[in-house]
Amino acid sequence: MKRLKDLWVMLLVSHLIHGSFADSNFGIEVKTIYCLPATCSRYQWQCADRSQCINSDELCDGQPNCNDKSDETSIACISIRCPSYAFRCAYGACVDSDSECNGVKDCADNSDELSLKCPGVLESYDLKGDCNVGYFKCKVSGECINDDKVCDGKIDCKDRSDETVERCASYYCPKYGFRCGYGGCIDGAGKCDGTVDCADSSDESPSLCGNSVNYTQTTETAYRPVTTARPVEDGSCLIPDDLPSTINAFYEADPDRPLPKGSYAAPYSNIIYKCKSKYAIEGTTTNFCLDGEWSVKHPVCQKYCSPLPLSGITIKASCEIFGETISCQQPHRPQTLARITCAVGYRKPVDRTVVEVLRCDDDGEWDYHAFRCEQICGLEAPDVVPYIVGGENVNITKVPWHVGIYTDIITGKSSFSQICGGTIINAKVVISAAHCFWDAMENRLYEPMNFKVGAGKYYRDYNSVEPTKPQIVDVAQIITKQEYNDYAGYYALDIAMLILVDHFEFNSYIKPICLETNLNFNEKYVQPGLVGKVAGWGLEQSGGQSSPELKYIDLPAIEYNECKQKLSAELQLFITGDKFCAGYTTGQSVCRGDSGGGLVFPKMVGGSTVYFLRGIVSTGGNKGGSCDNDKYSLFTNVQYHIEMVQYYETQNRPK
Repeated sequence: MKRLKDLWVMLLVSHLIHGSFADSNFGIEVKTIYCLPATCSRYQWQCADRSQCINSDELCDGQPNCNDKSDETSIACISIRCPSYAFRCAYGACVDSDSECNGVKDCADNSDELSLKCPGVLESYDLKGDCNVGYFKCKVSGECINDDKVCDGKIDCKDRSDETVERCASYYCPKYGFRCGYGGCIDGAGKCDGTVDCADSSDESPSLCGNSVNYTQTTETAYRPVTTARPVEDGSCLIPDDLPSTINAFYEADPDRPLPKGSYAAPYSNIIYKCKSKYAIEGTTTNFCLDGEWSVKHPVCQKYCSPLPLSGITIKASCEIFGETISCQQPHRPQTLARITCAVGYRKPVDRTVVEVLRCDDDGEWDYHAFRCEQICGLEAPDVVPYIVGGENVNITKVPWHVGIYTDIITGKSSFSQICGGTIINAKVVISAAHCFWDAMENRLYEPMNFKVGAGKYYRDYNSVEPTKPQIVDVAQIITKQEYNDYAGYYALDIAMLILVDHFEFNSYIKPICLETNLNFNEKYVQPGLVGKVAGWGLEQSGGQSSPELKYIDLPAIEYNECKQKLSAELQLFITGDKFCAGYTTGQSVCRGDSGGGLVFPKMVGGSTVYFLRGIVSTGGNKGGSCDNDKYSLFTNVQYHIEMVQYYETQNRPK
């Protein structure tokens, strides 16, 4: 895999190009070394056969995106650590927690359907067959091995059935052990010791150990066929020798072991049929052996294209065959057409030509991959009516990315009250200020269950009747910098990422903001004099009441020294390295209740005014226990945390 033209980098799945990802700013540790050729961009990952580049967010997401499927192997994924709200596939990929036991293969190795929580899995673990107690009967080859040799990393069955994901996905592995990519368990000291101890070699994976290897493994396990003798009893039924290779017959009571062609099924037995991958049955799926004859003809397997997983958040599809509309969520016969469109709030990629109509070919493959829709960000809705101390009332379409943060902590869980603001960066991720979620008494974050996020709200009150229908979503996870220490740390690193339980559906008054992701070092500073806007329901005047309606205010960025001169010596300590100043000294400012809201700046893009998030309302002066609206306010500079923001936005990007 070594070539002079290749650039070796330490690739963090989100950090992408900033060295070893053992960054205390993230609080996670993922080390992955890959070879990036010049043909792949810095935000892409090269497939093992070197013929294809995929987006970094497609790596280890449960669905193979490389033609050679190398993006969904333990070699690529074993070192990934999944967030608490996700399910970790046996080989390392992260999928939604709802994927576990939902009857759908969401992990490439199907380990999400092999959990002990899934129906029938626990029962299937009693597989001693006709072996003695304490022994395991190999699935196809039939020999008996000691239970201690099952899922131990070493292949003992001739058919390998003691070391497969089907057998080992739910196998218990203690903390001092190492879990192989298919679920087997070895001594923890065997990890990265230069010797392969796992049956799939995942203990010596380059993403885990920092060395390079050729990607040769797969996440599927093939079984060697075993020939059985023909029974001699009368009334048995022949499994025809000429039964197509694309179809297998199984006893209904033993649906995992195929009956060899040319063998005989027992009298009065029920059998079921299964097709190979990319084939679907035409005809009956079951049969019955009676007096040496089958009750019906054997079915055939027709080449089919896989169902299109396109009823997602960002993309939609409609399918038809010979003019008849059909569901896209089924195997498709050749000649099926799938028309791809983007959901509201998303658009086709603008940097390349896309194919909008896919066709299922005779080989059971779609002629093109479906394109990925991009979210439309940073746009106001036109023709709106015109916040914050001295501000103006605002139609929500003027700041469609703004959300309210609500909590039940204040009222003792009897109702929810608005405490802060936030900004939508994608349909499942909101950015806000860390201090909004900090328990000062316990010196830690509050639990996510104590918060809700409201989008499309004009009125501050949680239960208000709105002119437009708001969307209220629960919070699954609150992510902050590990070093954040609230007031004791002068509110440095005052940034929080909220991962939502469900997603927002974008429309004219609920939209995401844009992020600047490729600024150089000097551009990370917000230039003095640039005017941005921020929205909120904060106090209408110092010492006053919170605004019942959403307001906004235009605020100019202030030069560092000028800002410092206008602040007291005590407040100057809060101008930490990740802060900038904005505002006026004439009575217009952000105030309590506006914290976490986004300060956004306009930029002309393709002839349109597009808004980009640059600041998060953090803190300001104090006057009589309230905000001092004659002092500049301090904002967390999003660019100083853009790697973290990009990582969690990418990892939680809707599909």
